[in-house]
Amino acid sequence: MFNEIGARLQALVGELEPIRQTAGRLVDQTAKVDPSIGTLLISHRPAIGTEAYAIVLYPGISEELIAGYENIHSARLPAKFEIPGEYRAFLRILNGADVYQMSLYGLPVSMSKIPPLLNRSVRQPLDLATANINWKNRYRPNESQFHFGSGPYSDNENIAYFLNPDKSVEARRVGGEVFTTWTSVRDFLTQEILRVETLFPSYESSRKELLQMLEMRERAKKPRKK
Repeated sequence: MFNEIGARLQALVGELEPIRQTAGRLVDQTAKVDPSIGTLLISHRPAIGTEAYAIVLYPGISEELIAGYENIHSARLPAKFEIPGEYRAFLRILNGADVYQMSLYGLPVSMSKIPPLLNRSVRQPLDLATANINWKNRYRPNESQFHFGSGPYSDNENIAYFLNPDKSVEARRVGGEVFTTWTSVRDFLTQEILRVETLFPSYESSRKELLQMLEMRERAKKPRKK
């Protein structure tokens, strides 16, 4: 299994190298490959939840599947839904990823069928088409920007990531304020992974406290034995 994980990570080259470096550093005995679709699960975090991992990497998909997905979701829009070439190349290697609290969207199996349906009962990447039809609106991007992911800004707000036609990446806050801009996808991944990694311990701690509080409430509800 660890040979497979290592081989999969070695395929993350070029602009995806920051993900490889981070994931490789976190591989331990808890790392595994989900047998259902081959998702890499790295660095188990039980303080957050029984199925929580710091890194989740979905296996890449074919150009044929990407084209079919575009056709399905073009029917939901007045114009053709099209994934930019820069992100198509990403999807052929990683069909989405979760790195700490940063989510890079992909093509869920349930949204790649007719009719497309969201399914939260199984582990899937967040949906690219829904992001570009609905989720992007509160960030007020311009028409040329492609919404491909999100990350933490505060306890109650996420920023949204947008790919620009010149291959630069922009992060926007709710309402449209620009948080920051990166010159390339690699620059974005390098700097943003460092930022979300520094926020993760606080998030993990707060989730642990929440789970403990919920467990105490459940125990308090149980009748005491006489």
